Amino acid sequence: VGGVLLLVLGYFIWYQMFFLPANEKSKDSYWEGLNYAKKDSTEVAVEEFRAAVRKYDGKVGGEVAQFLYARQLMSQGEFKKAFNELEEVDLEDSYVSVLCVGL
Repeated sequence: VGGVLLLVLGYFIWYQMFFLPANEKSKDSYWEGLNYAKKDSTEVAVEEFRAAVRKYDGKVGGEVAQFLYARQLMSQGEFKKAFNELEEVDLEDSYVSVLCVGL
């Protein structure tokens, strides 16, 4: 009983101390790529989004960056790579999830 309690307590401490702060930090990871995409610097935007996806995959910001990365790949005409990226996007946001299916 004590071991299970210690395990559950350890999980909650890890979640609060490591996962949540990293998740919040990930939400700021894709803005630079968006700025480049807005200026039609597609190549630079792709590199920024790719770096954000590598660093924060599995977190909210990383998943949004992956969606944006796929959109930039589509604008370059790389539809197969974009489709593969969109298949890996896993968001609880229904709006972005529907956009992934629609693209």
